[in-house]
Amino acid sequence: MNSLVSSRSSKSSAPQKQFFGEVRTRILFVYSILLILLVLSSIPISRALLFASVEQRAAARIKAEQADFQAIYQAWQAEFAVG
Repeated sequence: MNSLVSSRSSKSSAPQKQFFGEVRTRILFVYSILLILLVLSSIPISRALLFASVEQRAAARIKAEQADFQAIYQAWQAEFAVG
């Protein structure tokens, strides 16, 4: 009976070879997943910020051109309204 108990205890004390058994492997796996998520989430965020900036500059340029056109049109209308 003692030999049966001792053989069982020696089997359970043997190190098990598992991929995620090592702490370093788990840390590397979690680090890799976090890094991938960070990179994948930064692409849409930077794209949205870029397009917002471009849209804001385009709207400002269109507004300035509209103001210039209104001034030129009013000057043209005043010139032909009198004559």
